[in-house]
Amino acid sequence: LSLYKQNYKPYEVIIVDASTNNESKNVIGELKKNSEIKIQYVESEPGLTKQRNLGTKLSSGDLVAFLDDDVILDENYFYEMKECFLEDNDLDGATGYIKNLGTEKSIITKLRKLFMLTCSSEKGKMKRSGFADFVDPSKVLKTAPTQILSGCNMIYRKEIFTFHSFDEYFNGYGLMEDVEFS
Repeated sequence: LSLYKQNYKPYEVIIVDASTNNESKNVIGELKKNSEIKIQYVESEPGLTKQRNLGTKLSSGDLVAFLDDDVILDENYFYEMKECFLEDNDLDGATGYIKNLGTEKSIITKLRKLFMLTCSSEKGKMKRSGFADFVDPSKVLKTAPTQILSGCNMIYRKEIFTFHSFDEYFNGYGLMEDVEFS
């Protein structure tokens, strides 16, 4: 519902649903009745990467945003993202600030160091262990170079999908598919 509170509303929303009941379909049907945003609902077999690829093929805008179903957007999210892409023609993708990242307890921090899961010298890079070290958007005022975007809220230029797609090898939930695509 935070989509409807945006200062700059998206042109279209494509919901790719792999649920086994009709709850989402019924809610979307109600939303479509009074929506100023074009909403397209499509059912899909399970698989996050399959769903992302299907949504991308159905999209018609210059930018394609991927949002998890539990994401609550700040009212300026789409406006700020649009501005980033307008300011930098070389920008291929962007991610937004994630507010609910928890703080870790010291034992977890020590274990992360032991297994080389601690932060690299630069955020947004791959760690020595091969795991992702996502950018902490709370410390970035505008755009910053990064190797990886967070799949829960990422936006890419549509033209990227002319040459690339999400690897459907990442079946089911698709853990780390966002890192692989980035």
